[in-house]
Amino acid sequence: MVVNYFGVLTFVECFEKQYLQNCGAHFIATSSVNAIFAPPAGSAYAASKAAISKAFEGLSLTYFGRNLLFSSIYPGPVATAGLKGHAPFTWSAAKMAKYMCKFSEAKKKRGHPSLFYYIICHLLRVLPDRLVRHILKKI
Repeated sequence: MVVNYFGVLTFVECFEKQYLQNCGAHFIATSSVNAIFAPPAGSAYAASKAAISKAFEGLSLTYFGRNLLFSSIYPGPVATAGLKGHAPFTWSAAKMAKYMCKFSEAKKKRGHPSLFYYIICHLLRVLPDRLVRHILKKI
């Protein structure tokens, strides 16, 4: 929570008034598909990513019609030192960086780079827990 939530909000707080009065800004939070579906043993990480996503939704409404934009990107697994194990459809850091650059130029509110993980995470959220646990044991 310190890095993924409070750190991001502290950064925004440092610049929001200055950018609001001057040229404007587009703040983009790197969330995660885990903000959509929290996997077993990943609840703290998922909570921090969900928290920053919701904070940015609120900030987007707070500054609607003014020159501050707030967006969130929900990537799936990215091949970095922090990734444990191997997941299907893992993106390279370079590919994710390119996506993020294009996303920032498009000024969209939400970005879901991996259609596969977007669908899977939304599906897992609506299935009964017993079935989700069964599916996750098979993976």
